Amino acid sequence: MKTAAVYARISHDKQTGTDREGKSVDAQIEACVALAEERGWIVGDVFRDDSISAVNGKLRPAFEALLAAQPEMIVVWHVDRLVRLTSDLERVIDLGVNVHAVTAGHLDLSSPSGRAVARTVTAWSTYEGEQKTERIKLASLRRAKAGEYRSSMRPFGQKRTGQWVEPEAMAVRRAVERLLAGDWSFYEIAKNEYLKL
Repeated sequence: MKTAAVYARISHDKQTGTDREGKSVDAQIEACVALAEERGWIVGDVFRDDSISAVNGKLRPAFEALLAAQPEMIVVWHVDRLVRLTSDLERVIDLGVNVHAVTAGHLDLSSPSGRAVARTVTAWSTYEGEQKTERIKLASLRRAKAGEYRSSMRPFGQKRTGQWVEPEAMAVRRAVERLLAGDWSFYEIAKNEYLKL
């Protein structure tokens, strides 16, 4: 009987704990375990990377642990949860194992045609990630030029509408005056001025 390692990942939504399709890591794992059990495989190690993108090349601890474990096979929710860069795919190919995805079927990495399909799918995932990054940069630049901001917290001294919150605005003015006069450092401003509201 074969043993399957399960890998799940979401990119960056720390508030909802879900990926862009609303699928949480726990829900991904549950679906992967169900697939493995349906196929009669033993579920071995479960690896999860929470709020880590697979596009920017940052270290994914669970992904690295998965590769180091040299599993017999890998089960994922979708292939793009496992790899979005061709360099990462090549590392998975080097393991010589097959990847089974709940939503995308089986990637046979043991054959030239299967590897070609996997490389094509991953190339499109890479493209999608790069395009998303470009759209975000463009939107951020447009907002910056328009004097807008995007944050979960409003800026100190202003309402989201752009109107001043006068007690906070006064603190900002005092802080700037003291900084320009050389009276206070940034640390002293943060420590003293903003706490006097």
